[in-house]
Amino acid sequence: MEPYLMRWAISNAIVLVLLFLCWKNPRYGRLGFGVIFLSAGIVNTFVAIYSPQGYLEYRDFAIIEIYKTFIDGVFADNIRTFVLAIASGQLLIAIGMFYNKHLLKPALIGSIIFSAAVIPLGMGSGMPVPIIMIISLLVLYFKHSSHKNVIT
Repeated sequence: MEPYLMRWAISNAIVLVLLFLCWKNPRYGRLGFGVIFLSAGIVNTFVAIYSPQGYLEYRDFAIIEIYKTFIDGVFADNIRTFVLAIASGQLLIAIGMFYNKHLLKPALIGSIIFSAAVIPLGMGSGMPVPIIMIISLLVLYFKHSSHKNVIT
């Protein structure tokens, strides 16, 4: 757990800054999430191609049995396929965050679903990062829904 502590602290600090930005300056919050999802999509693409076995470590962090079973089974047999699909979703979310307009709502919904899906990975998801992300993304969603030009 110790090797992950610095990454955990940095991730939590970043997501708290994003929460503040989403509340005070939604445009910068949206762009910040765009950068996060773009970076994650790129990193996951390369890691999936060049060292996919590393993703099996997330099994040790999973807090519910069904995630552990999934990682040990179907996921372990198809790591590249799953991670490349996840990376594609992350890249699509990034496009929606950067493009804004009509793609923003689907990107926000997709990013909320993604964040909720990684919660059961516990410390592997940087908990409480995904929960703070969901709150931040909901702030963006409702600011966008109530005032179309707030997030431009």
